[in-house]
Amino acid sequence: MKKMLTLFEQNEQREVINQLRESNQFLLTGDFTASIKRDGTSVFVKNGQLYKRYDANEKKGRKIPENAIVCQSEPAPNGSFPVWIPVIESDKFHLEAFNKQDSWDDGTYELVGPKVNGNKDGYSEHLLIKHGSEIVDLESVDYEYLKQWIESHQLEGLVFKCNKTGLMTKLRRKDFKFKW
Repeated sequence: MKKMLTLFEQNEQREVINQLRESNQFLLTGDFTASIKRDGTSVFVKNGQLYKRYDANEKKGRKIPENAIVCQSEPAPNGSFPVWIPVIESDKFHLEAFNKQDSWDDGTYELVGPKVNGNKDGYSEHLLIKHGSEIVDLESVDYEYLKQWIESHQLEGLVFKCNKTGLMTKLRRKDFKFKW
């Protein structure tokens, strides 16, 4: 899964400002889907096999493993280069969630649960939630509206996907410096 930029431009403190990124102009057409962004860790299912995300950041001495599936064409400016690597036996929370079903559709999911990323969503068990499956109906993509919407909902944020091109962007609580 390629790293996503935020919906709006950011200032030096990485807080979003009231300026839509040029690449996100598709939002003004209304041809997009908004969904909930869960606070877990990304996983990928392909041909019945589960993969976890790994940051092959050469600036930090982490090379791309031989069996990795590359997620994007080049590293981000900070050196981050996400790839998918197969889940192994010691990835017990990944496997606990994956083994809840006999088969999974190919695609990306969010692993959530008691032992994942602080469990800010408060799950009582480990689960895989398909990305884009929790659709949200928004009244606007206006900066002030979205800021108020995110502040009033207890979730990490939103993901916006262009229905025409598949381009995705995100907006999170922390982009507004809201506590989470």
